[in-house]
Amino acid sequence: MRRLDIEAFDPARLLKPGNADPLVLQILWCIRRAFYPMLWVGLTMVLLSGRDLVDVSELDTIPEILGAFFSPFAGVVVAVVIRALVGFLGVIAAYPFSHPDFAKDIAYHSRFRQWQDRYQQTVAFADLRWTWAAREVALKRLGDTGRVLSWCDPILRWLNYLTLALLTVVAISRFT
Repeated sequence: MRRLDIEAFDPARLLKPGNADPLVLQILWCIRRAFYPMLWVGLTMVLLSGRDLVDVSELDTIPEILGAFFSPFAGVVVAVVIRALVGFLGVIAAYPFSHPDFAKDIAYHSRFRQWQDRYQQTVAFADLRWTWAAREVALKRLGDTGRVLSWCDPILRWLNYLTLALLTVVAISRFT
């Protein structure tokens, strides 16, 4: 198996020139990082409400549907929707890094295979852009704004621990 020369790879190549792309990457990262605290708070609210989950098949009218959406379980739904949206936006932001002529010597037998290769490249670049090295380059490029945004990660990490601890305490007290 052939090894990739990691030292030759520069994380700055994962960012477009200027400050707009690094800023988008960092803001999306902060929102992505907030997923677990939002999820733990949503689950804590479900446990504190004491209500059972709503059976979707029993919802007949629009007020019942809206009432179910604004139930305590809505916090969990919002967290999941935001995480999915951030993942989608991250892939869109990584699209310019994929190459349509990735395998120009290969005879594609369908446009679907060519599209599938481009999609896989884009997802791979999106994952690479979430790495610490790429985000560190983005923070340095942003200067003072990057210094402020760099606090997002440790704050949300500790918020994750605190909200998980809160969920644990509430779950133990609810089920004992």
